[in-house]
Amino acid sequence: MHATFKTGSFDQFSLNQFLSQLVQSESDDCQNRKIDRNVKLAGFRYKAFMEKIDFSEERSLERNAILRLAQGDYIYQSKDILITGSTVVRKSFLATALTYIDGYRVKYFNTTRLFAQLKIAKTYGTYLKELSKIELFHFIVLDDFGLHPMDQQNRMAFLEIIEDRHGKGFMILTSQLPVSK
Repeated sequence: MHATFKTGSFDQFSLNQFLSQLVQSESDDCQNRKIDRNVKLAGFRYKAFMEKIDFSEERSLERNAILRLAQGDYIYQSKDILITGSTVVRKSFLATALTYIDGYRVKYFNTTRLFAQLKIAKTYGTYLKELSKIELFHFIVLDDFGLHPMDQQNRMAFLEIIEDRHGKGFMILTSQLPVSK
């Protein structure tokens, strides 16, 4: 337990208050360890939080839309998110900040590296195992989507990931390409 009390300072608490404080401290510590573990497992590029999002005018972010997304309503509506724009938007940072929703396991992927990893897995016969690992996460972030042309094998892998996630998980895609492309 990580509760710290100065010697003699617990004299001011009743036994019930002291035990309640001790249980609350242990619960908080457990929750913090869980969050730290999930963040480490996610493999994010950035340590991003909603409070740190820059809504300055040159970034052209719609504050209300982003704050609504931060509430997680898209989860209950079973909708994925596509974030497009130039580098100044800081799409990866925004995608990371949007996934800090308690109780959800998240995994961040650079899209180019993910598809390269899946190609290697296919040659070693572990492709389905890799797809199953991806399916375990509530959220996946596919960052820098569309920077490189996708060959047939990558398109099929992407389709399989989408099909596996349908109704079970959510995806946030970031891309510098506009939606029309």
